[in-house]
Amino acid sequence: MRIGLLALLLLPGFSPLLSAPAAQIERIRTLYQEQSRAIAKTIELARAGEPGELYANDLIFNTYDGSWRAVGTYRKSVTFWYADDPTISEEGASVLRRVTVTTVSAARSYYEEFVFDGGEPVFYFRRTDSERPYELRCYWHQKKPIRLIEDGKTNDRPSGSKVTAQYDEAMRYRELFLKSMEL
Repeated sequence: MRIGLLALLLLPGFSPLLSAPAAQIERIRTLYQEQSRAIAKTIELARAGEPGELYANDLIFNTYDGSWRAVGTYRKSVTFWYADDPTISEEGASVLRRVTVTTVSAARSYYEEFVFDGGEPVFYFRRTDSERPYELRCYWHQKKPIRLIEDGKTNDRPSGSKVTAQYDEAMRYRELFLKSMEL
């Protein structure tokens, strides 16, 4: 029975079932690389005084590094990378491409990226630099988690609060971006 099921799954007609998450993840990786090139090119052009293909808005908490109560050193910087003004574009929220968040809190630093496609989160990355470094990657397709990589351990059937919390956080940043553009 098991051999028959395995043989059935390996037939060409069933191979998309096996490769769908891999194909979706490859598409997300390609999107990430394209966005990274566009961001790098935008920064390069901005330094030369020319417009790039993306826009960026920064939101900085504790700009002048005042001592934060019960924490000490604290600063959080959020950058929204987008292709057009969502208040006048027909694309609306779909113009948001990426949100980067850098946080320094006492002896720890955190770097996060939220990648959007069509206004929906498709990828999340977090790196924590401290005594015990930590990395987390979440991939989503059609609002559902399809892969979680935590400190190098891959889970292709992710569920639970970790992936839900990251998706919800991405949506909060998207809403913050949209609200900030109405100011």
